[in-house]
Amino acid sequence: MLLFLAFFSLAGCIMEKNQDENSFERSSKLIDLQDILSKGKLTILFENSTTSYFDYKGKEMGFEYELLKLFCEDLGVDLEVVIAKNLDSITEMLNTGQVDIVACNYTI
Repeated sequence: MLLFLAFFSLAGCIMEKNQDENSFERSSKLIDLQDILSKGKLTILFENSTTSYFDYKGKEMGFEYELLKLFCEDLGVDLEVVIAKNLDSITEMLNTGQVDIVACNYTI
């Protein structure tokens, strides 16, 4: 009986990939760390929110912004901020090389 329940529990966890769903395709433009170091800046796409990035009385703030600012300082490159105007275009901007990193509350 226990084996029977375990089999059906595991069978319910198996998921098949639906071919009709949108699939993530890798960019034809590949950028690695050496490219970022040679251009001297890391372009990051942020969402305008308190956890990602925001401007408060002329001071840039946000948890993800602060982390990536320290990362850029460690690498010795400048941080270029790009604000996402449309959350639907985030993946396209990353795939086309307009930004190097996406730093916002976003799921595929």
